[in-house]
Amino acid sequence: MLAEPIHYKLSVTPAFKESMSVIKRLKTKGVHIFFTWPVVVGDKCYSERYQKGLNLFISRIKHYLNDNELFIVGDPYANKFPTKDMLNTYYHVVHETRDIYTKKLILDIKTSKAYPWFQQTEKAEHKLDIHI
Repeated sequence: MLAEPIHYKLSVTPAFKESMSVIKRLKTKGVHIFFTWPVVVGDKCYSERYQKGLNLFISRIKHYLNDNELFIVGDPYANKFPTKDMLNTYYHVVHETRDIYTKKLILDIKTSKAYPWFQQTEKAEHKLDIHI
C-alpha cells in the first residue's frame, strides 16, 4: 500500500509580503533588520515525512528574503529540540533549553553579516557584548 502523497502548501504569506514595505521603509531610515528561525520542540517536528516540503519552504524563505535584500541568521534545523525540552507549546522551551538557544543565537549573530551592525552602534545598550 502506497502512502498518500503529501501536498506542500507552505508559502510566504500575503501578510508577510505586505510587511516588506514597512521593513523597506525602516531600512531607508537606517534600521537594520534580520530574521532568525524559530525554536521548535517535539520529536516529530521536521519529521522525514515532511522533509522535502520543509526544505522547499526554507529555500523559498531564504530566496524571498534575499530578493528583498534581507537575510536570516542561523540554521532552522539547529533550533529543533526534543519533546523533553517542551515547556507548554511546540514553540516554548524549558529555561535550560532557552539558555542553550540564546547562546547559540548569539554565536550565530557574531558569525553573521549582522554582527558589524551591533559593533557600529554608539549606544552601549545596543551593543551585543555577551560572552559565551
